[in-house]
Amino acid sequence: MIKDRNLKIKVIEYFLCRGWYPHMEVNVLSQNQISSSPKLVTDIDVLGLAAEVTGKYQIILGDCKTLKGQSPITRALWMKGLMEYFGAKKGIILLSKDIEKEHQLTADTFDVQLFSEEDFDFYAKATADYNNILKSALADIDNWDLFVDIEKRFEKLKPLSDFARTNFWNSKNSNFQVRSGLALLKSLKGELNPSNNLHLSIVLHHYSLIAIALNQIIIQLFTRYVSLKSKDDLSNDLKIIIYGGIENYEYLNELRKKFMGNTYADQDLSLPEWDMFVELIRLAFENPINFNVLPLYLKEISFCFLSETPQDYSYSELINKKDKFTSTFALRLSKYLRKACQLPPEFDEIYSKAIVFNDIKF
Repeated sequence: MIKDRNLKIKVIEYFLCRGWYPHMEVNVLSQNQISSSPKLVTDIDVLGLAAEVTGKYQIILGDCKTLKGQSPITRALWMKGLMEYFGAKKGIILLSKDIEKEHQLTADTFDVQLFSEEDFDFYAKATADYNNILKSALADIDNWDLFVDIEKRFEKLKPLSDFARTNFWNSKNSNFQVRSGLALLKSLKGELNPSNNLHLSIVLHHYSLIAIALNQIIIQLFTRYVSLKSKDDLSNDLKIIIYGGIENYEYLNELRKKFMGNTYADQDLSLPEWDMFVELIRLAFENPINFNVLPLYLKEISFCFLSETPQDYSYSELINKKDKFTSTFALRLSKYLRKACQLPPEFDEIYSKAIVFNDIKF
């Protein structure tokens, strides 16, 4: 069971009311590795992704504690160090006790906000849209418990849980996040069962992570393509970005051809189902600034699959009403990832019903 759950879900609810993508309990690994495997250095209670005016994300960190012996300003200084280490712009600390004003003012000078529960309740309602009753699967702490426990029930799906909790967030390269996310999902294709709601949830959640990485790439590319140019130009630039620069791409491309022999002699290195991928990016160029909403939309639906009463939630419909492109993006991404990772076709059929008709049945 998740610790400090009541405090954490308050921060999650606030993030949702702000339209930010939330994740709970993220592991932070050492960036300087000398051991045979990465080492855990600390963890983040709640992480949020907030879209900037450019469409790219900035990271918001949330810390929720029932502190007894530690002073609030000490916790704020710890948060500042974590923000610098993790590349976050802002930190929020929610404590279950009163906080001296001097501590709050000092923390604010380095972009950390210290709140008691009472202060946070007032602040949240003043700075986010709480006018509508939040009916979100992501705001239900029981769903988070179920999500965390998926790896305990299905040991072979643990790599997906590790990616969601640790590996994705510790990589700062969007191109690597896309490549590794696709490779991982494809490697588990034989373990995934579309008739199991927990499998449906964790796979769609994985889609939401890939969508985060794609958003960063789309915004980066769109600055070069104010108007759509040829498909070949876009395809070539995409390959260079996805594989980390032209020198790296050319090296990997030649290496692949050398070791694969004549089988792929005429085919350049690319992601699976490359033409579909390029068409997805071209579609995103029609509304690139709002592609950043897609990850939150997918994550909300993924958590609906965890509930026995998904009809109780309407947050995904609220997101979709703000921009109809969201569901179009979701359908196209689902079709691409299903085919590229060779998942059973039922995954795409079930997700399409959930996206188009809000139909989630088991």
